[in-house]
Amino acid sequence: MPLVNQAQKFNVGRKIHRYLASLSTYTNTVGFQYQIAKVSFVVKEVNISDDTVLNTNSLTDVKFIAGPKPKNLVNNIALLLKNFTVEKVAKDSFVNTPFLLAPGNFTIETYKNDTLINTTDVTTTADNAVYLHQINIDNHNPEIADVFKVKLKNNVIYREVVVDADIGKNTMLVFLDAYKLPRSFTCFGEFTYPVKYNQISHNYKVNLEEVLEVVTTEKIKTFTLNTGSLFKENAKIVDELKDSKKAFVVKDGATVLELAPIANKLTIENSAEENYSYDLEFQINKENA
Repeated sequence: MPLVNQAQKFNVGRKIHRYLASLSTYTNTVGFQYQIAKVSFVVKEVNISDDTVLNTNSLTDVKFIAGPKPKNLVNNIALLLKNFTVEKVAKDSFVNTPFLLAPGNFTIETYKNDTLINTTDVTTTADNAVYLHQINIDNHNPEIADVFKVKLKNNVIYREVVVDADIGKNTMLVFLDAYKLPRSFTCFGEFTYPVKYNQISHNYKVNLEEVLEVVTTEKIKTFTLNTGSLFKENAKIVDELKDSKKAFVVKDGATVLELAPIANKLTIENSAEENYSYDLEFQINKENA
């Protein structure tokens, strides 16, 4: 929010971000997401010596969405993604592509290997302008190395994915991204269900000897998933997932596991091909444990 040339001490955008609704459960809801927030401001120029008001300006219906300002924003149109480079998907993956659109009529085009295969017409308003488009890759007879592109008609912004695995050789993750939208992410590595123990203890002294006493021990079920080989640029997705508050393992449009991301670590680096692999660690929601 560029108020006062970004010199303001009170960050309005962060406060509004907290107020905007978050994804609580995954329901595979596409189309329009949360409504845009509108905020009005009254700015006063005051003489600090006697508090006399010298000038007053009003800003009406300043628009906010969750998350940071999109880097590709032009004329209130943007892709709400932090990573714009090509991503790997499997034949049975789905791909969520979120748009911020200005009020008006738009056509979202889907291409397979530069051939137009689908169009979706969208009419947006000043309130409903955050739109989530989804491709189900398996619906379009995919083969390894096929490239799918989603773009706005008559606009330069687009997103591309490349098919990199057969059906069933993947795990579909959906997580709450920086824009509070369901971000799809395909992982190709193995997964495990290790169990960890969280102990609460305290120290005290008896006859000058220090004693450690365990108060309670809690068993924590975790879920570890390897991303498989990712392009170097896709590391931004892993960083965004690490900062997310909630993630879901999804199969056939339904939630299999509800997760809370804990950490990730780099496991394999192929500098020649600029590919990376990460282990993602999650705590399993107690309802699924």
